Amino acid sequence: MALSTDSTGALALSPATQAFLDASRQRVQGQHASPRGTHWRRAFHELYASEPLHRRQALSFAYSLEHEPVILLPGACLVGHLHQAVPGADAPDFGGWGGLAEEFDAAREIAARVEAEIPHLSRYHTSGASWVCHTGCAPGHIGWHWEWILRDGIDGLLKRLENARATADDTGLNTLEAMEICLRAVLAWNARHQAAVLAAYDDEDDPQRRQEFAQQASLVARVPRTGARTFREAVQAFHFSYLATIFENPHGGNGPGRLDYWLWPYLRHDLEEGLETEESARDLIDELFIRFHERLLHGADGWVETIVVGGTHPDGRCAFNPLSRIMIDSISALGISHPAVYIRLPDDPSDEVMAVASRDVAYGGNRAQIVSDAAIVAAMTRRGRITEADARMYMCGGCMEISPQGKNGDLLFSGFVNTAKILE
Repeated sequence: MALSTDSTGALALSPATQAFLDASRQRVQGQHASPRGTHWRRAFHELYASEPLHRRQALSFAYSLEHEPVILLPGACLVGHLHQAVPGADAPDFGGWGGLAEEFDAAREIAARVEAEIPHLSRYHTSGASWVCHTGCAPGHIGWHWEWILRDGIDGLLKRLENARATADDTGLNTLEAMEICLRAVLAWNARHQAAVLAAYDDEDDPQRRQEFAQQASLVARVPRTGARTFREAVQAFHFSYLATIFENPHGGNGPGRLDYWLWPYLRHDLEEGLETEESARDLIDELFIRFHERLLHGADGWVETIVVGGTHPDGRCAFNPLSRIMIDSISALGISHPAVYIRLPDDPSDEVMAVASRDVAYGGNRAQIVSDAAIVAAMTRRGRITEADARMYMCGGCMEISPQGKNGDLLFSGFVNTAKILE
């Protein structure tokens, strides 16, 4: 059944999505907390204090993730949820040690170096004018290769780690070991969700809810452990692994990047096979976006987790597809601030792309930004350090910071540049 359109011409929310959004707004009114910081500190200071640093850090993340509560949301298709902007969900390695391990506190170390190396400027910070001399830092601003998880699953990534050991030096071996610990922790957390879904199925009498739990159980039984076969599996694989990544790195500027690009091949296949419709895909994207917003409790800003839709393929062909439009329609209709959805305007946009972009700027809300591939790709390749193919895979790592997805972080907030001092 075709959905109705709103006043802008975009598809309106389905009744099921509207009910899920209303319930989400109600949920965030409650009191929420997370044991993340408590578990991380206990693991780092007590359970694994004698381990080498790379294992100590990885095992602390694993312990904290594996003990994070399982939250099942009524009326949901997807599995996995976190509350991020809540008491207890702090980042111990970035100002959250409480004096217990100051040598591992990145924020403290940066402030100490500013005081020691540029004391003549540090007084501006202590006077409150931190915009003159910014002594802090912000990790994040990274976009990962989500297609690796979608295509190969965590089992595939573990095989890549095993193959990499043959040519790794000691430092590399330590890094690979830490990565394996973290990936296995994601599988353990997924197993806890699978057990919770199956238990809920056994305890449920309502036929509709039992069907929801049965569908969820089939998803988490496969992904993110193995590669996705369908659009629904691909969205679940991304969603769950993204939650685990944000749990480890809960800082601003991290984001999905070209999510429509990675997910479209799965939806295209399912549309051709009659497994999905554009309407059912829209419902799933709506739920995914609502979960982004609810994780930050409907109003906590600063993370700016950005999705860029449209743009081009590495060879310059237009990559705008039906899923690009679905994501734009979704964020417009939902009226929420996270995720941010920007439109990448390809070099020679079609009339359809221009119409969608114009409508989004006029009516879309959210952050409704348009970025020009022609201008950005030219700027990225000007000095010859970035290939055109890599440049065409750019994402926005936060508000507007540009970098090729999966190949570097923009590190904008590693420190601010004092322009006046340079001129002086």
